[in-house]
Amino acid sequence: MSPKSQERQDYEAKVNWFHEARYGVMFHFVPNMHRFREGRMEWDDGQWNAWVDAVNVEQAAAQANDIGAGYVILSISQGGGYSCAPNPVIRKYWNLQEGESASRRDLPMELYHALKAYEIPLMLYVAAEVHLLPGEASEKAGWFGKNYQFDRCTSEGEDHWVEALQWYSDHYGDKISGWWVDGVDKWTPEYSEKIHDALSHGNPGTLTTSGNHARSDFHHGHCLFDWEAQQKILPTAGRWDEDHNIQWHAFQHLGWHWAARGTPHSTESIVEYASTIVNAGGVITLDVGTFDEEPEIVGPYLKIPDDQMAQLRAVQGAINQIKHLTGLGPGRLLRLEG
Repeated sequence: MSPKSQERQDYEAKVNWFHEARYGVMFHFVPNMHRFREGRMEWDDGQWNAWVDAVNVEQAAAQANDIGAGYVILSISQGGGYSCAPNPVIRKYWNLQEGESASRRDLPMELYHALKAYEIPLMLYVAAEVHLLPGEASEKAGWFGKNYQFDRCTSEGEDHWVEALQWYSDHYGDKISGWWVDGVDKWTPEYSEKIHDALSHGNPGTLTTSGNHARSDFHHGHCLFDWEAQQKILPTAGRWDEDHNIQWHAFQHLGWHWAARGTPHSTESIVEYASTIVNAGGVITLDVGTFDEEPEIVGPYLKIPDDQMAQLRAVQGAINQIKHLTGLGPGRLLRLEG
């Protein structure tokens, strides 16, 4: 076996904490999940700020610790016109006042401090797309939906969004351990490079992942909606993704959809899938339910539902039985019976 280059050694050292984390959870804290179903909740700025202000970050951190999560991912926004993280660049280009569309409360910053008490790293979700929601006029283009007019595919739109994301990176610095980027595969390679550079600007040691696996530190891992088919997607070559030689990772929702409550998949199948991935050297992120659906869709919350907590405790118990074997190298893990 040829010796590793210095660049490869540096990369592996950078991503080792994520490998050792084994599994984490994702909170979709956005206003528009399941927005195409009846009963969606409409917001105004006052309602959104009140909703964000009501979040108990200490409770969320305690839940993450209770289930042994190796990290937490929080979405800043995902379309729908509202964000849980203020940003002066967005206010400038979208002609917004403080607290308009983007909350006054800096929820990611406060969640970071709550998680730090348990030494749980925080990662953030952002989108490369500047969304145009179906049926909305062009003047409502963008995450923040008001008073900003541009074609979302122009270089102007790209540059402004890169500037906004770089502000987030600089603002949070080394407090954020990684960025999961959605939608970058729909854009030009040059724009993808700018996104990755912007998100690494405030902390060169942070991890980034997107559909551009050549620039990613770990595999994007976006799951299928077919659970039976998803369970066949496994790290058959060990820790490193065989196509890009980066950390293998899967991203699976516990509910029927992203951010959905309920447990449509059996605990046994979730445990088997997660522990098989970790046993082979991979990492898995499990997306939790942040929305109530009956009698109407209301959310988001930063609280894991009880039935999903039970599944996550079962995952934790199985993963805790997996031990490293000395001298067998990256990704060579063995399940030890209890």
